[in-house]
Amino acid sequence: ITFVGCQSQTLQTHLLEPPPPLINFALTSKGATAEASQSVPNHLPEEVIDGDTSSGTWDEGSGWGCGLEHLRTSDLNKRPYVQVNLAEPVDARRIVVYTIDSEQYPAAQYGIKDYRIEYWHGTGWEQIPTGYSADRQYTTRNNTKGKQAHEISDRLVAQKIRLVAVSSNDTVRNYQYMSRERPVYEVEGIARVMELEVWGYP
Repeated sequence: ITFVGCQSQTLQTHLLEPPPPLINFALTSKGATAEASQSVPNHLPEEVIDGDTSSGTWDEGSGWGCGLEHLRTSDLNKRPYVQVNLAEPVDARRIVVYTIDSEQYPAAQYGIKDYRIEYWHGTGWEQIPTGYSADRQYTTRNNTKGKQAHEISDRLVAQKIRLVAVSSNDTVRNYQYMSRERPVYEVEGIARVMELEVWGYP
């Protein structure tokens, strides 16, 4: 009887213990690498996994940036992305996106506005499950904040995570002409991502 009592107390103590702290695996120091479909000069993909979330040194080369030429003809297949390859599969619980947000470049004017966050499931890319159902085409729409934390609503084990940029708050589309019954636009604006974090457990 005493032995059973000890077992029960040990189990109860274990259940009351707080969960271990989440770990950000999307860091160069954790063995992660980054790649992108395209980049503007001096803003390479590895900048999103260097652990620096600040925006003050954007002009010196911090953060990843890309053009938004897919909006020229609304070609979904040409949407740019920045991808993080983790050193091992991760039980992901939260993904955090930092866009540019400084006194010189406030997020509401220059930050990334609409985007998708996707994970590689072995044969293709799928949008992360967050429980956000306002618009299933996007993980975030009309963002004006410098930081967005996305809590994972279902179990998600992945080794590759990418952010697909759709538009930025400085995006401007000016109609040019019709081509094969499709409008063609001149596009201004840059998608800017300072850091992409993947928090979870091994």
